[in-house]
Amino acid sequence: MLKWNKLFIYWASFILLLSSCQKKSVNNQQPNSEAKIEGYGRYIITLHEAVDQESVLNEYGVHSKLRFHKVMNGFSANLSPGLFRAMSQDKRIKMIEPDLIVSLPPDMKVEVVPLSTQILPAGVDRIDADLNPFAKIDTIDERVDIDIGVIDTGCDSLHPDLNVYRRVDFTGEGVLDGHGHGTHVAGTAAAIDNSIGVVGVAPGARIWSIKVLNSSGSGFWSWVIAGLDFATAHSSEIEVINLSLAGTGYVQAVHDAIRNTVAAGIVTVVAAGNSGSEIFGADGIPYTSDDFLPACLTQCMSISAMTDLDGIPGGLGGSGFYGPDDALATFSNYSKSTTFGNPVFSTGAGIDLAGPGVNVLSTYKGGVYSIFSGTSMASPHVTGAVALYMAENGRVFDSLGVWNIRQNLIDKGEWQSLWRTDGNTQDPDGNYENLVSAGNLSGNPGNRKPAVKITSPLDNSAWLPTDTITFEGNALDFEDGNISYRLEWRSGIDGIIGSGAKFTKTGLSLGLHTIQASITDDSGAVGMAAIAISIQEAPLIPPANLSIIQSNNSTLKLSWLNPNFARDWVLIERSDKFGNGGWTAFTQIDSVRANGGYESYDNMLINPLPASVIYRLRDKRGNLYSDYSEIIRYRLKQLSAKNRR
Repeated sequence: MLKWNKLFIYWASFILLLSSCQKKSVNNQQPNSEAKIEGYGRYIITLHEAVDQESVLNEYGVHSKLRFHKVMNGFSANLSPGLFRAMSQDKRIKMIEPDLIVSLPPDMKVEVVPLSTQILPAGVDRIDADLNPFAKIDTIDERVDIDIGVIDTGCDSLHPDLNVYRRVDFTGEGVLDGHGHGTHVAGTAAAIDNSIGVVGVAPGARIWSIKVLNSSGSGFWSWVIAGLDFATAHSSEIEVINLSLAGTGYVQAVHDAIRNTVAAGIVTVVAAGNSGSEIFGADGIPYTSDDFLPACLTQCMSISAMTDLDGIPGGLGGSGFYGPDDALATFSNYSKSTTFGNPVFSTGAGIDLAGPGVNVLSTYKGGVYSIFSGTSMASPHVTGAVALYMAENGRVFDSLGVWNIRQNLIDKGEWQSLWRTDGNTQDPDGNYENLVSAGNLSGNPGNRKPAVKITSPLDNSAWLPTDTITFEGNALDFEDGNISYRLEWRSGIDGIIGSGAKFTKTGLSLGLHTIQASITDDSGAVGMAAIAISIQEAPLIPPANLSIIQSNNSTLKLSWLNPNFARDWVLIERSDKFGNGGWTAFTQIDSVRANGGYESYDNMLINPLPASVIYRLRDKRGNLYSDYSEIIRYRLKQLSAKNRR
């Protein structure tokens, strides 16, 4: 462990939480030439409150590009070893911490999706933002009157689906989003409700693009603090900020900055992390070297990621790369405990809420759209929900107001026990955080429809009319709970076939049935699910060993082996040939109800006797079995069968 006298705390480089949730090597290329000054190290210097920054900088001849006034009294600077030693002894300086380089894995995968007309992203649908009366999601551009700060890689201000109100850059690279991550985050929180692309949770809210990471996803902690300082300086305008970034370790300057941002009345929403780990590290102790920062800070709304694949609850969407539908994503960090002094109570301990974080479709740099996965994608769902809550209830101006908003969103979230019909959300810590529920925030929220799933029979399965089929399903409703016993079942061919969570049925009509299970909750919302099943007749095995015996000059006896031991009809057809003439058309001469085994049939011939006959057999569905022919002589004699296949 590194030790920098008593002034330093060990901390590790941080990473931005992106769609790639696999372990990758960290790119340690320095993002800014300022850090390449030979013999110099980059530091964050915190001064005591009453100390004048200018006097300290002038006294030591230090040049600083970033100074902090609102969230802390301090600055970042490059210090030589000599300056470091001298400043470490200065009583005006409260703390000196290394300003480490941060980077993104260089091989992040981004799936760009072409869109034309507007669609409702699954995550926005899953948290019922479309039911919130203040979101007004109806493809009419009525923007939410809230300001959201996106502290990230920047935002594409020319994207037609974003309302980017103001941009600022602390990387030295310029305000453009050369990475795309920040633009994606902004779209989930607030994409405009229009006729194109996607719609966000708080449609059209004003986006403040606060760039603290460059185009490669690299940055310094001082850049992040500068972003927080800027947001806090505009706390009269910005109501909520999103930080979809994290790191291992604990940095006092970052903690101080976030504490003071929250004290200014800005709700601070952060991603929990993508390591599948405890946010307080392996030791479970808050504010130590193995924590995930800023998710470990009690001043933040820390957000885990759940896998949503279909936009509805119940676990109906199958499984994906990051786990089954409506379960905690396999990459998501979690919390086994919380720390003393946490101002809110959450069933997720140190995690406030979960948000959809898998295969999230949103805006992307260059005016297009893309799919990312990560807790980075989960947190802006909550950020948008905070914006909707403030749109109805007004902004807050201090820490107490922020805590009240957090607790309200936690209390109004969807219980984890309702995520899936089987209750198996695969949350590893035993602390089951709620899913943010934007549709339940308003004093008069929209009623959510029940989630219905058919578990038996299997979709596209085939059955015989004599089979006894078990029909089973379940229905979960956010307001009314488990109402599976009220399911109604209907066939597209036979009409109503049953009711309840489970029953059996025999004798469905032949054909392709659409089986629909539906239910109406107490408030009139209808949920349904459907599958297709086929009712087919048993496959028939063609008759074998057909033989013909000429009993007399006017009678032929047909016999054959019938392998279908179930009773079934066999249709008999015959074609005649007289002399040197042609064959007559086949005509059905009779049908025989076969009993299985050897069958026989006596066929009377007409005068004049034909020179030859052909018999063929069909099953009752009209399927042709085979052709046979016999030449009949005038002298009575037994004739052998000749197969004309």
